[in-house]
Amino acid sequence: MYALTVLGAVPGPTRNTTMTKMITTTGAPYALGLGKDKRLVACATLAEASALYRAICDKHLEAGKRASQMKDGLVYDTSGGEPKPIAYVSWNGRIWPGTNPRGWRPTTEALYDPYAPAQMGGAR
Repeated sequence: MYALTVLGAVPGPTRNTTMTKMITTTGAPYALGLGKDKRLVACATLAEASALYRAICDKHLEAGKRASQMKDGLVYDTSGGEPKPIAYVSWNGRIWPGTNPRGWRPTTEALYDPYAPAQMGGAR
């Protein structure tokens, strides 16, 4: 497990916007952005970020909501200190480069695919 340190909160542009918590991870190369307040949870690998996001999706579906109602999770690179968004996780656990799901094309290669034979059980 990695330590998380809360740096503070930044108010949004309108009063209806939720607060964004800036959190750094200690010792983890990645973090997954979760929830409306953008909490970051430390992840040792992209596989761990994918599994964590899938578990959240499963809870969402168990609550009777649709997968299309899920927001894509953002993956952050935390190796340089300040968390930097580098990828996003889709509902199926695949991790894609970039931070805009609208940039996806059929030729886009996943950074991590939990269903790819080479990555079944492997970590990246």
